[in-house]
Amino acid sequence: MTLGTNFSSVVDIGSEITLVGYYGMDNFGDDLMLKSLLDEFRKHDLRVNILAYREVSWLLKEAYPNVKVWIWPDSKIGKFQIFKKASQNSKAVFWGGGTCFTDEDGDGYFKYMIYAKLLNKKVGYLGVGIGNLSKNSRLFKTKKLINISSILTFRDKTSLKKALNWKKKSSKASIELVEDPANQTLKGLASSLPVQTNNNSLVLAWRDLSDYSNTTIGSELLPVSEMAIKLCEAHEVNRIIIMDTDSVRDKELSISLKESIEKLNGTISVEYNDCTNYEEKLAVINESKVVFTSRLHVAVAAKYLNKECFVYNYSPKISYFVQEEGNNKIQLIDKDLTIKSA
Repeated sequence: MTLGTNFSSVVDIGSEITLVGYYGMDNFGDDLMLKSLLDEFRKHDLRVNILAYREVSWLLKEAYPNVKVWIWPDSKIGKFQIFKKASQNSKAVFWGGGTCFTDEDGDGYFKYMIYAKLLNKKVGYLGVGIGNLSKNSRLFKTKKLINISSILTFRDKTSLKKALNWKKKSSKASIELVEDPANQTLKGLASSLPVQTNNNSLVLAWRDLSDYSNTTIGSELLPVSEMAIKLCEAHEVNRIIIMDTDSVRDKELSISLKESIEKLNGTISVEYNDCTNYEEKLAVINESKVVFTSRLHVAVAAKYLNKECFVYNYSPKISYFVQEEGNNKIQLIDKDLTIKSA
């Protein structure tokens, strides 16, 4: 249960809320998490305002009549105006899913959550995680947001422990451990897909690691290409399918990766699949024999589809997942591209 045991004490049944997160980018993991959260909100008969970067392609009005999507504008002033308008009748503002407290990426929407509190809204975080936090400014923001929240549910034990340590005695925040929001949707979808046994492909789903260049291989594609070829040889597959996990941000990198692999090896067939829908992406993973990725939810999907998966440890959330799962089919690839068993 992603919402946590105390959600009903924070939000009344039938009320209105606002949900923020990394939505509208056709991102595999974020779409899975959003789907699960909306299914949970439906059980509470909630009216939901979603603030997204673009339209959510699969979110149809007929299927979600109580959901309204608002699109973030470009200007800073415009963003605050749309946030205020979208949340004006909401009892609470929640961030939904993902590692939203990091040095490299998100700061938990700090300024908007503070603004929400000034507007007398409750705030909270559902099914989230804590990543690398060494910058004092990001650490300050994270601690502040934890202590002004009404509810925080974390998807891994390490993030939960950190949050509990940072919670002040005066804080009324309800903090607990929950399942990753994506799991609920993945379980249902994976069980409905046919079992594939005669596959001869490796699915490669990589992300741009430029912002993580101090702790990872960064934007280098050659070692990724070499590793993909080695995995193909080890698993006797002759085909690589490169897939965008994030259909907006990954496209250019995926095409470059395809060209890089083709230069190194002319015998392995390399294809680029530009599907955008999360169900289509899951089907691509299902049709593979082995998965090589730096994306958390691609690895989670591989688990549910019973695929052998090699996942690159660019962020603490990756190692948390592999360690907590203890699944011998999910293997951790360390930052130097050496393989570590679960």
